[in-house]
Amino acid sequence: MDLRNLVPEEEAVKPLVKRELPLIITYHDPEGEKHQDTVISRVPDGDGKLLIDRKMALLAGGAWENLSPISKLRIEAIAVLSVQLVNPPEWLNKWAVIDDELLFDLREQLGKHASLYFRPNLGQSQNDSEVSRVAIYSKELT
Repeated sequence: MDLRNLVPEEEAVKPLVKRELPLIITYHDPEGEKHQDTVISRVPDGDGKLLIDRKMALLAGGAWENLSPISKLRIEAIAVLSVQLVNPPEWLNKWAVIDDELLFDLREQLGKHASLYFRPNLGQSQNDSEVSRVAIYSKELT
């Protein structure tokens, strides 16, 4: 055994996650048809985030606080899908609003994409403390 070889190996740095990412979706609908397509997830910009909020308000159709928790989750997921997916196929438009498993599984993947876009090293190492990507300083504010 050579003691010089006992140094920890450098962890591989993950490549940056692109703003647009292809997702391969395979889905068996309740009518027995199998669908498979590649769709593009595009992390929303500022206007896209506001559009999601406007769509949520439109879908709610009333006071947000009067909705059930599952309705709030469903509305948020539908709004995110409608903005973050680029030109989804017709079958996805049809079934995502009907089948909660498809809706929420897809929403989860879109959320992972957005999280990794802004934090590419998230979950890379349990030993690393999370470092902020933003630093703001003013002598007058300290």
